Amino acid sequence: MRRLVTASVVLSLLIAAGCVRTSAPPEGSRPIGTRTALAGIGSRALTDRVAATYFIRSIDPSGDMVIDLVVFLKGVPGWTRDQGDWKFHTAAPVASSRYSIAGTPFRVDLDLAKDESKVLDRTIPTSTANIVVVDGFGGQHWQVSYTEHQDLRAPFDSDPLVEFLNRSPALQQALELGPRKAG
Repeated sequence: MRRLVTASVVLSLLIAAGCVRTSAPPEGSRPIGTRTALAGIGSRALTDRVAATYFIRSIDPSGDMVIDLVVFLKGVPGWTRDQGDWKFHTAAPVASSRYSIAGTPFRVDLDLAKDESKVLDRTIPTSTANIVVVDGFGGQHWQVSYTEHQDLRAPFDSDPLVEFLNRSPALQQALELGPRKAG
């Protein structure tokens, strides 16, 4: 995948362009259907077997990055080096991260009005699962193999994917990864 973007790059550009909301309402106080766009969407490889796409809501007043959804893409060794194409959009009602990997399309949608994601053939409320692992990349059969819910806030100057991974031994096991170091 040649078009890999980190959260730091995406958010720095959005902040410079004045596109990022600098405060988020307290959890539970945001009425459903009021968001019109996300701050951004990121995508990058973590290893030669694992990549991720994530939907960035905002930077909160304390400087933490607030993420609505992370989808880890797990597959055979080397699949993350395959030539791919990535497109995304952040506008309501449905933000999306779309790939073509080795000629095969893959799409993740986040419905901003309903606060739910669509991954493969599953609709998943983000209130119950905001981390999803899809297994099988580089092969013919992809499937959701693991889900969990975390507080998806991370310091702006950190690597949020590493932060979330290090918080959860079960996620590390699902991805067949140990604790990670940023960088």
